[in-house]
Amino acid sequence: MGEQKIRSKLKKLVIVFLIVCSIIVGVSRCLLGSVTELYAESVQGRLEERALQYKKSFLFKMNSDLQTLRAMACILEDTTTENTTPEETGRLLSNLWDAGSTVGFVRLCYFSQDGTGMQLTAQGQPVAIEISDETAEMQSAIQQALQGDSLCSRAFYDPMLGYNTVGYATPVYTFGKISGVLACSVSTEAYADILSSIGAVSDIGAAAVLSSDGAVVAST
Repeated sequence: MGEQKIRSKLKKLVIVFLIVCSIIVGVSRCLLGSVTELYAESVQGRLEERALQYKKSFLFKMNSDLQTLRAMACILEDTTTENTTPEETGRLLSNLWDAGSTVGFVRLCYFSQDGTGMQLTAQGQPVAIEISDETAEMQSAIQQALQGDSLCSRAFYDPMLGYNTVGYATPVYTFGKISGVLACSVSTEAYADILSSIGAVSDIGAAAVLSSDGAVVAST
């Protein structure tokens, strides 16, 4: 009789133990889920905050670069005509090169209405070039600038420079009419520097900006 009572108590203890374990496991899962959800929300919040900061910084740099290019185009106003020789164009660009390289321009080009032009390489050397020699992204920006727009292209790989760049183009006017286009290139490394200066979402993470087709524009 005493042995049966002991067995009965042991069964009850086992049942109670199993119930307690089940409760502990359930509570632990709930706590883990809540902590994970809070962490994810925290990361998402920081990510959205960083994305807004990146956007503001990118737009500021893009507008700043475009304003610099426009100012350089104003200097060329009324100095370029259909009769301007490549040598003269090269000298005009060379006069602008110091200002462009200071703000991070790695290539500076001028194209006339007929598609011929002159570019300064990263070393400041003038080289003859045509619009057809440019990448599709840069050609599109130049063609739009010939219609009177000032704009920034999407990021692209520049085979002339050997790395990824962003292109800018703005019209040049001669006596009130568009006589050509001034264009420049900026390395995407400049945008990577912005990512690094603002900081990543986490200490062990990395930041990257992708284009709509999934290509990496800039990353830390």
